[in-house]
Amino acid sequence: MLWPDDVTDEQLALAAATCDEDEHREGPPIDRWRNGYLWVTHLCSQLWCEQQMEYGFSRKHELPKEDPKHVVRGQELHLARELESEDYIDVKVDSDEDIFAIKALNLYGHLTNIRQLKICREVPIFGWIGNLFLMGKIDEIRWKDDSNDLEISEFKTRTKPYLPGKAQQVTHNLQVMIYQYLLTKLHGLDMDRICNTLKLSKDKKLGSDILKHCPAGVKCLQDLIELIRNLNDAKQVSNLVIEYSCQDKDKIFATEKVNYDEDWLLKNVQKCEDYWMGNRFAQGVDIEDAWKCSMCDFAENCDWRKKKEKECQEQQRK
Repeated sequence: MLWPDDVTDEQLALAAATCDEDEHREGPPIDRWRNGYLWVTHLCSQLWCEQQMEYGFSRKHELPKEDPKHVVRGQELHLARELESEDYIDVKVDSDEDIFAIKALNLYGHLTNIRQLKICREVPIFGWIGNLFLMGKIDEIRWKDDSNDLEISEFKTRTKPYLPGKAQQVTHNLQVMIYQYLLTKLHGLDMDRICNTLKLSKDKKLGSDILKHCPAGVKCLQDLIELIRNLNDAKQVSNLVIEYSCQDKDKIFATEKVNYDEDWLLKNVQKCEDYWMGNRFAQGVDIEDAWKCSMCDFAENCDWRKKKEKECQEQQRK
């Protein structure tokens, strides 16, 4: 896997757009908070609690300075799995186009070699669902010789060997369904649309160090995306699974199969899109999901929660 010198993971995902969220920036949330693009995990967080997700941008100073121990441990286990199958090659980047090219090259390389490698981890993915441009990393893609197709696996760690509740499993299901959707739609990537969003040039010649790792004939992003558009194996996803591992023993204790439901997926992404495009304000959880507030850093000063408490008090007085 290629990796750019002196460039962070967030910069690699974003390419031209800055990653600094500025609450004073104008426009709809997707411009104000994210400069026109989203991580897939943003939609998962939104499905859990949209108000909490927005506070993560507008009131990030209220968040703990350090990640909880279980989050750090989960990151360590993800990295260990990645290093089991991935080798990193440092490359010099000269432009934002080079940074995005690395993402595209890694995607192309993984999908081109998946039949031989059988397993590829931390596979970059990007594309559109409706008006949302999404980026992400697929934990694992496997080639299944018996069925000649792909399996997408998401790796989740738990502090104890118990499955998460239904609400959390739903966010995991959304994540792998989005990955399948994006993979199977790579043939329809519109480079003009991507460049307009990320402020890139599709015709600018890539840097010399990047070109050393490009397939013959590739000179610019347009050439690279055209190769990705023609990857037939990317269309052959037929199985989605979530693997749950216990952090203490570093051992998978459950594998849950996810049935792909595109209607459900698009319905939920459309609701998310309405928020990001500024068609509605952020919403918190319903009363029956108020238990989530006990795990939220913003619970004590949550406007949505105060509003719901006031509504309940008024109903009781009637």
